[in-house]
Amino acid sequence: MREIFWKFFNADTEQEVEKILCDNPIFNDPKNWKPYGNNKGNFGTFESQQNHPVPALIEKITNSIDAILIKECKLKGIDPKSKDAPKSMNGAVELFYNVKDGEIGELTGIQRRELAENIQILAVGDKSQPSIIIYDCGEGQTPENFEHTFLSLHRNNKTNIHFVQGKYNMGSTGAVVFCGDNKYQLIGSKRCRALETFDSDFGFTLVRRHPLSKEEEYEYGKATWYEYFSPDGGIAHFPISELDFGLYNRKFSYGSIVKLYSYQLPRGSRSDVTLDLWRDLNQYMFHLPLPISVYEKRDYAGKTPSKPVLGNRTRITIDSRDKIETTISFNIPKEQGLGEIPIEVIIFKPDVDHGEFIKNK
Repeated sequence: MREIFWKFFNADTEQEVEKILCDNPIFNDPKNWKPYGNNKGNFGTFESQQNHPVPALIEKITNSIDAILIKECKLKGIDPKSKDAPKSMNGAVELFYNVKDGEIGELTGIQRRELAENIQILAVGDKSQPSIIIYDCGEGQTPENFEHTFLSLHRNNKTNIHFVQGKYNMGSTGAVVFCGDNKYQLIGSKRCRALETFDSDFGFTLVRRHPLSKEEEYEYGKATWYEYFSPDGGIAHFPISELDFGLYNRKFSYGSIVKLYSYQLPRGSRSDVTLDLWRDLNQYMFHLPLPISVYEKRDYAGKTPSKPVLGNRTRITIDSRDKIETTISFNIPKEQGLGEIPIEVIIFKPDVDHGEFIKNK
């Protein structure tokens, strides 16, 4: 299984994944594939999540942030669902990282860069349609728990955890529909050793849209489903101490890694990710609780390979104060029927480049 995993991980296009599947008989046996969420009716759940690839990608990043905060909570001996757990993301960041008010703008540049290495977004392969790798050093999962976490749907895994964002157990599905034509996604994970009394194996699986046979087309019409590789009904796994995934400044020893093959980023976001996608992520994740980093692995000579994403709110606070005309803060009162909603209006000076913060919006 180790060799199969590396073949998948080293593939940078969906065509390369397709060749691996065709060359190995183990993938031709339908018994080695299970429907995602144990439900052959899952097509609608996947296809209705997002209509844009960048917000879909951000759902993956949100899951990574959640995984890291949950890990830190458990390392402090606190049940994430208990009354002793933080009530908000900012509260969690303040408690777990000793950051005043949970505002990452309070950290030094070096501290932000070091923290950003815990979640990395890497672009590899083709320049017009790169594959995207998402890494985090969060709690990770054992192979036995994949089915109840990464590969589940509509479970209440995080409903009672107040300091996380991903509560609906569908965030892992939205990005898959933007993975080329065949929707290949590789998921790998190892449980953080400090959270268990044993050292678990590294588990992995491949997600895809089920290719219908002629018989299935006759039975189901064009209605297919999403499924994952499950040899002998389980999750493929092997022991590791660490793995070299080509991450920035570190090896993988625990946490999670996801690879989205031939990801359909829109025009204006496909080139050097430290420029275009970096602006997208800062815009969509306006108030980011933890910094993340983007790492360009393709050949863009002369560019900085890695760059931290802080969210536009923090960017403005620490780097662009001189570009602001004024800031207005107020709340929509709860009497309006939506609960109390904080609003922050930032008015830029006339000479500020429109695209720097909100691109073409």
